[in-house]
Amino acid sequence: MVDEQEVRQWLSLGTESRSFEVKGPGLRTQKAYAAKVARAVMAMGNLRGGGLVCLGIDDKQLAQMSPGLNAEQLKQWSDVDEVNVALSRYIEPPADVRVHLMELQAGVHVVVLEVHEFFDVPHLCRQDFPGEVQRAHLYVRPRGKAESTTVPTATDMRELIDLAVEKGLGEFLRRAQGAGLGLPGGQSPTHELTSIADTAYQSEYEQAWASPSDALKRMQVSAAYFDVAIRPRPYLGDRFESGQLEKLVNDLTVRLRGWPLPFVDDVNSNPPKRYGQWVGQETIIRNYSPGSTWNSDRDREAWRLWCSGQFLHRRVLISDERPDIPEAQASLPGATGTVVGWDVLLYLVEVAEFASRLAAVTGCDGVDIEVGMHNVQGRQLVSGDDHRVDVQRMMSANTLHGKTMASRPELVTQTRRVGVRLAQTLLKQFGLQVPDGFLMDWQDEVLQ
Repeated sequence: MVDEQEVRQWLSLGTESRSFEVKGPGLRTQKAYAAKVARAVMAMGNLRGGGLVCLGIDDKQLAQMSPGLNAEQLKQWSDVDEVNVALSRYIEPPADVRVHLMELQAGVHVVVLEVHEFFDVPHLCRQDFPGEVQRAHLYVRPRGKAESTTVPTATDMRELIDLAVEKGLGEFLRRAQGAGLGLPGGQSPTHELTSIADTAYQSEYEQAWASPSDALKRMQVSAAYFDVAIRPRPYLGDRFESGQLEKLVNDLTVRLRGWPLPFVDDVNSNPPKRYGQWVGQETIIRNYSPGSTWNSDRDREAWRLWCSGQFLHRRVLISDERPDIPEAQASLPGATGTVVGWDVLLYLVEVAEFASRLAAVTGCDGVDIEVGMHNVQGRQLVSGDDHRVDVQRMMSANTLHGKTMASRPELVTQTRRVGVRLAQTLLKQFGLQVPDGFLMDWQDEVLQ
């Protein structure tokens, strides 16, 4: 449920986003204004995760949080039944909307419409209003644009279709479980079993990193790096045969940004190595491309995959791989380096995608994902993207830890939301406070 703090966070960014839209003041009984609001609600309802429509804030005065609704406007938009009637004139099937009255600052009142994503089929416009909406049209929030419009591209249409398909899959899983078919994902392990699994997985983790190469040792001393563990539930030490592991890691490889996670080099002189119950590789990338300024001494990652299905990954932060990125430079006095916000977000969305594929292959109940970030003391958190509000924080701790748990159905149907949730566990430790929806919009713009 949305609260005033979340709305203030959105407005303080000074810009609308894919899942946050503002409308200046207006009466519900003004037909043109009501149609304009209905278009925004329709588009938010067709967006994965839904979104917020804030009534009473001018789009040129977001950060100032003004002007607000007057008494009559507030009264009209506070009548939940009448609001639903006004919106349903244009939206089929009716949108799932929650109405919230808020006072953002002294004397500034707004109404926030919290719009949930459609239940089973996308929302369609049911009647015309000249200049605002057209009957039988689909309205969406397109990638890269903070506006409510008819479907502009095949990519946006495909995203809407994918969401509808996932809705159908989710409903199938719910019905199957309700019918007692015993699909995994709904059972919670006992404390005793969880403790045994944690001990077994930790033992594997320690063995996997017990004898790193000289290159990996240098990375762990000289660079800031991610340290990820993906652990299927429940623990089964023989989930896979050892001979399957190398093919399995290739089949699960994620390429949302082109560069693979993990990087499996089976061509050059450093092929994956087999250690009985696990397989792994440490990679140094040199001469990545002609004229590249990449720091070849630090372009390193390492991965491990166990017969239990546990996947381990260590990877240098982009600010150490690419110290030349202009937007990734430290600006705070005394900062020893940077942590780039988009690197944390996109990497952990890719991690969640790998976890989703692993869960689908294993048929496990769910997955625990743990992430560490090492050697970050004195580093400044920066956006790393010149199109975003600057988010600068400095870290005093040297190591950060985050963790999330997800059932297999959630991983299948809400993969990127799981990744955002995991990213928040680290970003919040820098003091960054942004809504999940902001991060969802950000990764959507990049991972098209």
